[in-house]
Amino acid sequence: MLKLLTKGILFSAILLLLDLCGARLLRHGLEVYYGLNKEAEILCVGHSRMVQGIDQKLLEKRLARPVAKYAVQGTFLDDHMVMVEQFLERHPQSVTTFVYIVDDYTFGKGLGKNQYRLFYPFMDSRCVAAHVRSHAASWSEYAARSWLRLLRFSDTTIQSVARLGLMGRQEPAPEDSVDVLALQAKLASLKLDEQYAVLDENVRLFETLIQFSRSRGLRVALLYVPFIDFLDEGQPEHRRALQLLRSYAQQLQGIQLIEIDQAYTHRYDFFSDATHPNRAGQIFITEQLAAALLRTP
Repeated sequence: MLKLLTKGILFSAILLLLDLCGARLLRHGLEVYYGLNKEAEILCVGHSRMVQGIDQKLLEKRLARPVAKYAVQGTFLDDHMVMVEQFLERHPQSVTTFVYIVDDYTFGKGLGKNQYRLFYPFMDSRCVAAHVRSHAASWSEYAARSWLRLLRFSDTTIQSVARLGLMGRQEPAPEDSVDVLALQAKLASLKLDEQYAVLDENVRLFETLIQFSRSRGLRVALLYVPFIDFLDEGQPEHRRALQLLRSYAQQLQGIQLIEIDQAYTHRYDFFSDATHPNRAGQIFITEQLAAALLRTP
């Protein structure tokens, strides 16, 4: 009996060790990919439009300053608050400028409720643990990932990003341009008013994010990237978010609104779909962002 118990303890210890080592390796890949492994003066945060919209290495080259691009597909305002806090928790002294991508959907409904699962790999961070715990579907889901670390990496998106980080690569922006006729037909059947709405709850979340960043002494650059032109044709109310963003930049000290040239909206060869840039659009946006940041003392 004692021999069997000893074998069981040894087997469990080996499993826990493999779980710990495997999780650390995958987390290292994520940290490299998101720039969490290094100090940076410029911190870029956002969702998929930041993933595809900014070339981190090109921006770093133009600014001659270290840049981190912490962008996670599908995330929203509350996630971005945690992402900024997490980065500053890791690197409290290096960041001077916070670049936050905004658009006409910034204060709208959002695209999902399960984004918190993308942050399971960083549960060891105090602020991330609190965020995940408040959103987790059940206590058992949270507890299981507290004990078995590899469960934190079960999402295929997380696994893909971790592999790219371990190879020292960024996810490339697509090279193909949007199929305009197919996109117009698709958009005709969609109801997007909920995405264009300006919801009070999201306005408060946004203001909290900005106030937190300013309280840490960061200069805030709001990068407004418009959508493809025919998405907004004949819909002036779709610009409500932009009007609110302009008012923040005018009234609050330390807030800069960088509006990408409206000519971008007519360049269909710059889009991979109605809202996301392709590789050519990514270069265009990155160059404009760099030029705007360099013009500001």
